[in-house]
Amino acid sequence: MDCLTSLYGGFLPQGLGLRRRPDEKYGVTKMPPIREEHEDEDTYVKFLGPDIAGTPLFTEFCAVLMVSMSGSLRSAPEPILDWVFNESDREGRNFHFLDGRPNQKRKIFFKFILTWIATHAMSHGACYALIDPVTNAIVAAAACFPPNDDNSHEMGTFTWMSMVWSLCMTGSLAFPEDLSSNTRLSAVEETSRRLHAAHAPTRHWYLKAIAVAPSLQGKGYGTKLLRHITALADEARVPVYADTAGPRLQRFLSQNGLEVVERAAVVDGKDTFDAHGGMISMLRRPRQGSHEEAVKVVTRSTQEDTANEALDKSMVAKESFYHPRGKEPAGGLKEFRMYVDSSMCSIRVLQGSKM
Repeated sequence: MDCLTSLYGGFLPQGLGLRRRPDEKYGVTKMPPIREEHEDEDTYVKFLGPDIAGTPLFTEFCAVLMVSMSGSLRSAPEPILDWVFNESDREGRNFHFLDGRPNQKRKIFFKFILTWIATHAMSHGACYALIDPVTNAIVAAAACFPPNDDNSHEMGTFTWMSMVWSLCMTGSLAFPEDLSSNTRLSAVEETSRRLHAAHAPTRHWYLKAIAVAPSLQGKGYGTKLLRHITALADEARVPVYADTAGPRLQRFLSQNGLEVVERAAVVDGKDTFDAHGGMISMLRRPRQGSHEEAVKVVTRSTQEDTANEALDKSMVAKESFYHPRGKEPAGGLKEFRMYVDSSMCSIRVLQGSKM
């Protein structure tokens, strides 16, 4: 979601004093209670804090974000990041499926951006994963920032340099080519920051990124995870804010109570990202009721998403998201995990998981 702002946060080496535990104070207010897990009949939500950084679980969390948002033959990329990536043959096609498997340059770019987002959120906010209890695999991932008074989603130059040193200079993450001179990135950051400040000036839950493994999309997993987060916001009596782009992602957020509050073109000199209104700022106001009452709706999400599946497919075709060679992969979760392991970032299978 807030793609640019994410790039100015990140992971600092131990001892620099900016990493915070989830139970520490943010500004003058304390974080709302963290719900470690919520179970239903086939999945459960798990809170991921700073202690999992560098573990296989963290690697898998980042990979779900990366594989989902980088795009493939079967799924469209996150359109704003795709525009920032600025691949010549995709100008004006940021909402379309890819014509082939992601090339190495795309992999490096999306891996860097989304590892950065996940590390930043995990160090200063809250990340949640929807887990398949049979395989112990992450099927959906969300990087968030809980209510705070110090704009913890924004970080400065010192944090930027510390993160580069920590993740790039040590060889754990490759720095994308030409990223430091990417003016589209600066344009997205400026637009995102303006919209965020205008529509979420008080404490709120900030949904920075949410993704479902591509081969598992359309099964209600994203809705289950997002409704867990909106339930936390209802309990804290604060809104949920997100920015996104395109009718497909807007519709997903709208189904979960977020409303469009502004659309804005992203302008970088002669280059403009304005398709479908450009960047879409969305806000969900808090509902009445406790967390326990709110999470009951999660168990109904699969039926609702199944009922909407036909509409989703027709919308995809209408908006030219569909690639003629793309088909639903038969391998499901196993195919997704094998694809990530072999092609994207060499995920180590969690101990006890089944392929």
